[in-house]
Amino acid sequence: MKGSKYLSEIIKERDMKLGNNTMILAPVGSGKSYWVFNELIVGKKMLYLCDTNNLEEAMRNEKESQCLLKGQIEIKTYQWFGVKTKSDMNDDYINSFDIIVCDEVQNLLRYMKINDNAILQFALYRLLRVYENTQILFLTATPNELWKFEVHNKEVAERFTTYNLLEDKEIRRYVDKRKGYIGHISQIPYVLREYEDSFKYRDLKCMVFTSTIDEMKTIENYCINENLIPISIWSMNNEKHPMNEEQLKVREHLLSKGELLEPYNALILNKASETGINIYDKDIELVIVNSADKTFQTQARGRVRHDIDLLVLKDTRETNITFISIGDDLLNVWLTKEQLQHEIELAGLRDNKRRLYSVNALMKALAEIGYPIEKKRMQTSGVKITYYMIKDKIEK
Repeated sequence: MKGSKYLSEIIKERDMKLGNNTMILAPVGSGKSYWVFNELIVGKKMLYLCDTNNLEEAMRNEKESQCLLKGQIEIKTYQWFGVKTKSDMNDDYINSFDIIVCDEVQNLLRYMKINDNAILQFALYRLLRVYENTQILFLTATPNELWKFEVHNKEVAERFTTYNLLEDKEIRRYVDKRKGYIGHISQIPYVLREYEDSFKYRDLKCMVFTSTIDEMKTIENYCINENLIPISIWSMNNEKHPMNEEQLKVREHLLSKGELLEPYNALILNKASETGINIYDKDIELVIVNSADKTFQTQARGRVRHDIDLLVLKDTRETNITFISIGDDLLNVWLTKEQLQHEIELAGLRDNKRRLYSVNALMKALAEIGYPIEKKRMQTSGVKITYYMIKDKIEK
């Protein structure tokens, strides 16, 4: 059966050997963490490196729940590792481990570049070296940053044995039953409205990812207007906007139990939680990612550790928009350009560049998502005027 095998099974069946430096590219949901903490670690002392404090805390919880031997593993952030090894010029700390696992290693490169972080640069330098008795293992589901790095560092890439399973049809991955697109944050309410009955009668929950705290607050207001109960979780290190007691309680429950605490049914996260929270809550069937960054989309989707009904992504192409709400009063009637422009302004329909739609651009976008459009010229009071009719949507 396609997509039925976990990473651990693939490794055994194909006799994939780990050398001194190995890179494994595997999709979200393929069981990378299970393999690391249940099979790879057997008989070894391991250093597990991750990109955020959230992920460090989540992995500690996962490690403890699997009853791994005390002292067999250390879990640290890349930043911590950089500081530690900078003062350890003889590599005594590195050599004390049989294997160093670098999870979500693409974010080490991203954060290093964004902040011009010398400590992270030093951490990367140490992890790209070859050690006689310590294996280095890179793990990621989103290797774009690594591939960009390899272009200018070919001699480093040659040191690694790479197993690329991202497009492998045998390996397991999380599946989205449907996929949709928005062009602007203002279209999120239309997505939520599609699930109105499920929120009300079936205890559905949703998760929304965005970039900034201002956007999170905007989405909170959207959720409240749709009769949802939202809560936002961001970085513990944000001194300008410290989380309140309720947010901290919800965060702790997410990290320890993998569930959204009642009575909340809309969880809003930002990039601080992109790789740091694993959610097993089966009631979360809708995930919205308000970012066009492909790496962020993949990592954000991967926080929900099961198949979902609908994944909604931001798309930079103006007309690739799935969620535009058209009221029944506007369907199957002839409307002038001026009437339609008034409705656009009233509803605040905007493209991905935050501009109000023109009538022609909106008609094109509607046609692409299944609304048949008719157009004709009619004479009124001696003047020819263009009229438009938006017909009932054809479900694809």
